[in-house]
Amino acid sequence: MFRRQPKETERMCIRRSTAEFCVSSALWHPNVIGTLDLLENERGNYCEVMEFCSGGDLHNLMRSVGKLKWQEADCFFKQMIRGVEYIHKMGVAHLDLNPKNFLLTGDGLLKISGFGRSECVRLAWENDAHMVSGIRGSGPYIAPEEYTDGEFDGHAVDIWACGIVYMAMITGCPLWRTAKKSEDSSYARYLKERRQQEGFSPIESLPRVSSPAYQL
Repeated sequence: MFRRQPKETERMCIRRSTAEFCVSSALWHPNVIGTLDLLENERGNYCEVMEFCSGGDLHNLMRSVGKLKWQEADCFFKQMIRGVEYIHKMGVAHLDLNPKNFLLTGDGLLKISGFGRSECVRLAWENDAHMVSGIRGSGPYIAPEEYTDGEFDGHAVDIWACGIVYMAMITGCPLWRTAKKSEDSSYARYLKERRQQEGFSPIESLPRVSSPAYQL
């Protein structure tokens, strides 16, 4: 159900809910949530009818078990990338990929949901995607370029978020609170260590990353 956000008029809420429905209902892929209908209930609230995912979301799974086994994390990440690749080919940038927006079926199928902040960045007759601006993501999954005043590539932001989600699955928590060097020492450490030969230790310390076979 769509709820009015702070400082949002009823008209703005309707526009937001219908915009999200127009995007999500046009997408159909095994790793993207199926959106079936948009209804108005007896209280005048708009509700999306989506396929049911009995496994909850990735956020709750990570809260309950902590870090995932690498085989499980790799399986989810592969599905994640397949879904993201599809929506990008459809000209859509999600712009808010985080564990709460990855729903799970009872048999472990991952589905991308939560298209409220998404944007159509390339129309069917266009060859190139246009840039976006403003902060769209959530917490530690926000890409650093979103904090700038300039425009950025919405597709690149989605890929960044997927990488941060993967590391959270493997390590049990996000790498940092915010991708701002001046506000987060963990992110500042990442910026420093990634330029060094040894690399960023939380990534390089993963046993499979140092394996020659894994690097191929």
